[in-house]
Amino acid sequence: SAKGFLRAASREGRAATGLPKGERQKFFDKSESFHNPLSKQASSHTMGVRGLTTLARRRGGQHVEVVPATSTLLIDGSGLQMFLLRGQRFEYGGDMAQLDARTEACLTRLLKRGHRCVVYLDGDGRRMKARTNAARLEKRREEWAALERYATGGGGGGGVARPAGDMPWPYLAAKVFDVALRRMDAPKKHKLTVVRCAEEADQRIAIDAARRGGYVLADDSDFLCFKDVQYVALEHIDRLAAGKSVAVWSRKSLAAALGLAEPLVVEAAIVAGNDFTSHLTATDWEVEGLTDAIKRSPERLVDWLAEMDGAWRAPPVADNACVEFTRALYELEDLSRWPLDPHVDRHAQDGSPPRELAAHLNIRAPPEALDHLVDQLRRHLQAPGADISPQLRALRGRLAAVLDGVQVSAL
Repeated sequence: SAKGFLRAASREGRAATGLPKGERQKFFDKSESFHNPLSKQASSHTMGVRGLTTLARRRGGQHVEVVPATSTLLIDGSGLQMFLLRGQRFEYGGDMAQLDARTEACLTRLLKRGHRCVVYLDGDGRRMKARTNAARLEKRREEWAALERYATGGGGGGGVARPAGDMPWPYLAAKVFDVALRRMDAPKKHKLTVVRCAEEADQRIAIDAARRGGYVLADDSDFLCFKDVQYVALEHIDRLAAGKSVAVWSRKSLAAALGLAEPLVVEAAIVAGNDFTSHLTATDWEVEGLTDAIKRSPERLVDWLAEMDGAWRAPPVADNACVEFTRALYELEDLSRWPLDPHVDRHAQDGSPPRELAAHLNIRAPPEALDHLVDQLRRHLQAPGADISPQLRALRGRLAAVLDGVQVSAL
């Protein structure tokens, strides 16, 4: 149920700051289970800088506090939707009633505590993401193909096992989530605002958080790299709603924990790879001592960067626009000097096959079901000395033309 889904942990988590490394990891391992007992079944649709969340948890840098009830929460709508869908059976299209209930229950708890909630929704506009989106589209097509094999194989009954990887995102999820937000926002009784962005919402969220204060609530390690942002992971949302202590991150505190100058956190994200630079290899930079093995290991990369001067910057590469864009993004600078990617409707990017029937489906009622219905009518309508067989035959023909098996059974 939504209530059980959002139930806070029964014991207050110990403050992670200052704990031994092993104890700090236990704090986060426990916190991950607060939101949903089925979280291990969640899809691995992740966003942000490769390996940065895991590294941050290992090295620390967060401070633990009770977020004041008067605080504004700036919520990444895309991340919240993903979070609320965790544990659902995507091969069956997901449970949209449950998503609707969870959305309302989750936001209601935050609002009742006194928070002002601002939910940001992505628009269609994208900059510098054509390469990443093409790769994601190919992955989605593979997911749909795996689902089709599973479905046509009898849902496992025909010897086809459920795919071990991700399943296609439920097609109706975005619409149901949007309708739930509209319903809650419509009365204007709550301190809830829905912001529909023209482009991706991430930088807009970060700019508003930096200028107006408040806490970013998301599931995206990019927010560890944005300047002047206080970031709370969505996995702590039930603790937040219950007024309990949560881990709060900032780029400055993370840099200190990693032993880096703050600007080097951005350079680490560029080299490790995010949505804009993940295609670059160590050889693209031609920096002495930097290898692909170091680039792939966040721990080794941070240790390598710690030996650099605090003003070090990754040198220009052939495709340097993505590098400069990343720096401008995280420093909350104007991005308009980079053109928008060619427009592609978001719903055309889900990788699903065309939604037309590949062949005519025979959904007519079985003959024996129609015969049974006509016999029932005969017993109820038969008049002494009258033969109504011609009328019943005509009626049967009309019923056969318009009814399927479920409707016949209902009649």
